[in-house]
Amino acid sequence: MTKDRPFLSQIQCRILIAIFFSKAEYLNSEMILKDTGIAQSTWSEEQNRLMRMGLIEKKQSRTMASNVITRVMNYRLTDKGRLVALNLSNISRILDPQQFPTFNAAESSVPQEPVVGDEFKEIDEIIMDCIEIGLESFGMNLDELVRSEIEKSGELRWEQISRHPEKLQEQLVRLFGAGGSSTIEGMIAANIRSRFGLNSINSDRISVLVAEIRLSAPKPTNRQEEYSRIS
Repeated sequence: MTKDRPFLSQIQCRILIAIFFSKAEYLNSEMILKDTGIAQSTWSEEQNRLMRMGLIEKKQSRTMASNVITRVMNYRLTDKGRLVALNLSNISRILDPQQFPTFNAAESSVPQEPVVGDEFKEIDEIIMDCIEIGLESFGMNLDELVRSEIEKSGELRWEQISRHPEKLQEQLVRLFGAGGSSTIEGMIAANIRSRFGLNSINSDRISVLVAEIRLSAPKPTNRQEEYSRIS
């Protein structure tokens, strides 16, 4: 890493990816060493570098064993760290797609698109716009990757996602793990809340927001509001 232009080393990338794909919110040093295969001395140096770059954060907790209270330091990715790790996972997928299993299209059939009125078609189009803009915000052709995996599954066509948002959520978790999918879904949710005036709903679950839209059928705002994007 140079003074003016930061670069991630191979070990740092390995650490970020290990934390990213973990199902736990926080990982302790022992878990990180096990998942990455690095030495304690290496981890001691790299954790400080990653924290200085704003990619990970730590939190101290206390545990009791044999009536002795010990302090344990736990680590997790920051929002910036999750974004970096997400892009690293996309690169890994491009380099070695065989490591990422896909659905077998022969095992399921594509549902037919229900006949709906013009009002709901307009709403579906706007929801799709919110989803696609949210995915595009992360770069790395993420929108094309997710669309390809959705259609490869054979479960439904891409344009049907607005009516089956739970399938999008499932695919995001499958592709990017719990942490990465949460970051992506939060961006899409912000777009939907802004476009449909759902600021009173705090949930970042796309399925919850879409269900509310279906229930109340609100008309989209007429203001030319800019979608939420990564600053």
